[in-house]
Amino acid sequence: MNPLYKSSKYFTYSIYISYLIFIFFYIFFVFYYLINENFAKNLHLFLIIGFLPFLYEFLCFLIKLKYITVNENNIIIRSLHNNKEKILDYKEIQSVSQYFLDGYNNVIIEIKYINNETNELTTIIVLPELITPKEDNYVLIRFRARPEMNITKYIKGEVAKINSNFLSENIYSPYLYVVKRLVIFYIYFIIFMYIFFKF
Repeated sequence: MNPLYKSSKYFTYSIYISYLIFIFFYIFFVFYYLINENFAKNLHLFLIIGFLPFLYEFLCFLIKLKYITVNENNIIIRSLHNNKEKILDYKEIQSVSQYFLDGYNNVIIEIKYINNETNELTTIIVLPELITPKEDNYVLIRFRARPEMNITKYIKGEVAKINSNFLSENIYSPYLYVVKRLVIFYIYFIIFMYIFFKF
């Protein structure tokens, strides 16, 4: 049976691979810094510390990033690093949020659910298909208020059938992800600049 909605293979795997490449070069850069005595110590220590928040964000993003297929009765979650699959029932979902970064094609869906194996709250990030008839070619909607995607509406609707309070507790706030990331980077930047100029 064909899924109703699914992740974008292109965006999911291209971002996954590009983030892995960044992490690889960062680790290589740190290793080279530690073993090479002629390296410009102060400048490159500044760069190493300066890129730490990006490393943290990329690692968190990679851990949470999953490929999903949305079906009538459940969602199939596939891990990117080992292709392990999990069947997620709609009754397990606690929240569904949609954000976008540049108002064009970087749409992020964040799903939080109770893991029935560990009984802990788990968060996954999904990069959905955009250029598809099911989404009314969502990527073409530019420079105006962005509505929720059909995949987001569908998942919320299925959860709302089980939890009547779900929709009122999950209000659409497309810029929240960006605001949270900016606050984190701003705090880190202040701490970093204080440490750097102090020592």
